[in-house]
Formats: sequence, C-alpha cells, structure tokens
Amino acid sequence: MTLSETTESVHVDASPDEVWAVVTDVRRHTEFAGPKSITKEIEFDGPLEVGARWLAHEKFGPSRFDAPSEVTAIDPGHDFGWVSFPPMKEEKRGAGGRAYWDYHLEPRTAEPASPTTCGWRSRPRARCR
Repeated sequence: MTLSETTESVHVDASPDEVWAVVTDVRRHTEFAGPKSITKEIEFDGPLEVGARWLAHEKFGPSRFDAPSEVTAIDPGHDFGWVSFPPMKEEKRGAGGRAYWDYHLEPRTAEPASPTTCGWRSRPRARCR
C-alpha cells in the first residue's frame, strides 16, 4: 500500500555523466539533503549493483536509529533505485516500513552541453526525469 508519493524534477546544467557521479555516490547523499534531513551519515563500501546494501545513521528529534537500504535497480548513466527500511516511529505500527527511491536521468537534447533533467519520486519513492 502506498501512503504517499512525491515526484520532483529538476534541470541540471551538467552532463548526464556528471549528474550520475553525484547521485550514485551514496555516501555523499547527506551533503545534498539539507540541514533538516534526518540522515546524518551513510556507511557504504560499494560496488553499486543490484543487491548492494548500505546503512544510514539517522536522527529524528532525540531518537537515533539505523535504516538499512538496498539497491533495487541500476542502469548506468540512466536509472538508480533503492529501497530503505526505516524503523517505524510508533510501537503500534510494527517493525518498520519501506521507502522506495529512484533517480532517472536523461539529457534534454542530444547536444552534449544540454542540461540534464533529473527527477525523483518518493513513496516515499524518488525519480529523476
């Protein structure tokens, strides 16, 4: 069951390869999440492939917890998806849930200098378009 879904797209004045290098550097995701992000550090040693896992150390208010994630899709230069398994914040809601994220990158035109469109959807599921 999907409780919510968010989709976002941005145009990036960079090549798809440059954007790909940023979105797939999992350990750097905290740098781009902003000061209100609950993710404070990510442990990941790669390689980035389907089934690869990492651990996000998170802080929500006074609570600290770890949220494991697993790569679900990888198409170099185009698609990167993963699922996170954050613990639920309330005892009555069970052991945890799933948050699906994915990025899809594509150049706006065939010209090498054309900006890349990157969108994400969060189901929270994220997508780059």
